[in-house]
Amino acid sequence: MTLQTLLRGGRTMASGALLGICCLVLLSVSSADEASGEGQPTAAADESSDDTSNEGAPGGNADDNQAGVAAPAVDTDEPAATSAPPQTDAPATETPTADSPGGTATTQASTPEGEGTIDNAVTNQQPAFFVRASLNREVRDYREGDTLAIKVCCEVDAYLYVLYQQADGKVYQIFPNESQKDNRIAAKQEIQVPGVNDFFRWEIGPPFGKEVVKVIACRQPVKGLSGKELQRERFNVVSKGTVKSTIAELAGANPADWAETDLELRTHGAGDAPIDENARRVGVFFGISNYEFNEEHMAGYKLLIKEEDRTGDGHLNLTYSHFDAIDLGATLKEIGRLSDVEVCTDEKVTKKNMERLITKWLPSITRPGDTVVIFFSAHGGQISDDNNDERDNQDEVLIPYDTIDLLTLMQLLELKKQGQLKPELESRVQELTDVALAAGDRPSAQNEALVRYTGVSDDLFGRWLQRLSGRQVIVILDACHSGGFANQEKGAGKSAPRQPNFDFLDGELVRLKDIGQPEHAMLAACTADESALELADGTKNSVLTGYVLKCLREISGPIRVEDAQEYCQEHLPEYFEELNKWRAEQGYQPATPHHSYLISNCTRPLYLKP
Repeated sequence: MTLQTLLRGGRTMASGALLGICCLVLLSVSSADEASGEGQPTAAADESSDDTSNEGAPGGNADDNQAGVAAPAVDTDEPAATSAPPQTDAPATETPTADSPGGTATTQASTPEGEGTIDNAVTNQQPAFFVRASLNREVRDYREGDTLAIKVCCEVDAYLYVLYQQADGKVYQIFPNESQKDNRIAAKQEIQVPGVNDFFRWEIGPPFGKEVVKVIACRQPVKGLSGKELQRERFNVVSKGTVKSTIAELAGANPADWAETDLELRTHGAGDAPIDENARRVGVFFGISNYEFNEEHMAGYKLLIKEEDRTGDGHLNLTYSHFDAIDLGATLKEIGRLSDVEVCTDEKVTKKNMERLITKWLPSITRPGDTVVIFFSAHGGQISDDNNDERDNQDEVLIPYDTIDLLTLMQLLELKKQGQLKPELESRVQELTDVALAAGDRPSAQNEALVRYTGVSDDLFGRWLQRLSGRQVIVILDACHSGGFANQEKGAGKSAPRQPNFDFLDGELVRLKDIGQPEHAMLAACTADESALELADGTKNSVLTGYVLKCLREISGPIRVEDAQEYCQEHLPEYFEELNKWRAEQGYQPATPHHSYLISNCTRPLYLKP
């Protein structure tokens, strides 16, 4: 049975227009944060949508040797750190709306007031390449009088545009400019604005507050930003109309042909309170034992898979993954000195909530120099690589609570046909039907489109990590390829077959390092050709999580992530030896041992326990 046999008709999805590789760097400033306080600017936001006159350098003098500028503004998608202690309230509950399509550009207002800001107007969830921006200070707090410089590096040849939005709402294009007119950059070639040999310098001046750099890379020049009138001065006013047309241009582009990233910073007046230099440690912990559509998946598996081809009953649910998140989160909060911990299990581990916590909450309570732990225990999967960035031609995918593959969708459509589909699922089923049909007639292509749309691919996760630029980030991954979701791979039943490769984030971490964004590490439960299992010794944890917990509790003193890896390498073989002795006595096939492995691009020690 194919998807079409269950449909009387369906809408097709139009693909976006191609737009090639240009690099648009958007530097913006939020005005809401600077609305009060002594010494704050009183200039109102420019309300004209067509004002293109140049009125000098933004925020200060246009003098080539000492231009006073207000450093740009806050991205609500990645709130900047403040000099006051960050809020430690738990993240707000997620809004029950459908996830936006993976790999598409979305446009949205970046502030509740909709004040035409440029910082969060366009996002691309599934880029085929990475682009990175960095500032001249690792901890991105700037005082009045400090100099500011921006560096950009992209994986591919690109055109570069740098836009700056100051606190009064005015937007300026600062690159290309009168002295830097050639804005095409080669792949992995770092460019600096102002130029390295330029006598011009950026000096921080009022207004002060939260700021964001946004970088967008495309294959062709952005039409609205390529006019000669935007290269006449050091700072060239960009009208609100031009900003809006640029947003529309990027939103209509093919997601595989452009990429973007954000940085946050904050500027302070000379008399402001001292900047808090104490680094913080925070973490988010995801664990799924009970999936939203487990029953529907089992029914679809039974309905559509021939009995002789079945390797299980099609169930998705695991046993201990939710305990993994709870236990490791509590332990690292207690002895790992995490000041803020958010633990999400089962229904809280939706794709939308994962994205919100990683790309919005974590950036809002941390700043460059802090340490972030991201933990995931559940299923992993594989789909075909869609942008030729994987050595094994496979994109790896984490499987959130609300993931829907083709088997699940077919069963949901069967329920709809019988009038038994829950009303709250009607629009979601139609949306995913459109996604599947747009992938063509082959069931395998339809399934991969659905898993990419509702799961978290390694490309997407790598993009999320860019929101945490400047922090030390450790990802602990207790997941493996889930064999089409037909078996409980982490549960090693009577048979324990080896599964296909699963190397989530391997290439993405290397690519981020290659364009100058290090300070990431990943501790994974198994190597590329192994499956992760759950403990069978009475401990209610998965194997990797259980032994990381033992390491944290048994070893005194500081524990680096390398120490945890060495502990697992020493003790996992002993565990599997004892396990397989018991399995042989019970008449079961031996479980295939798996081996933890570590990838680290960190330039300084990364501690699980300081």
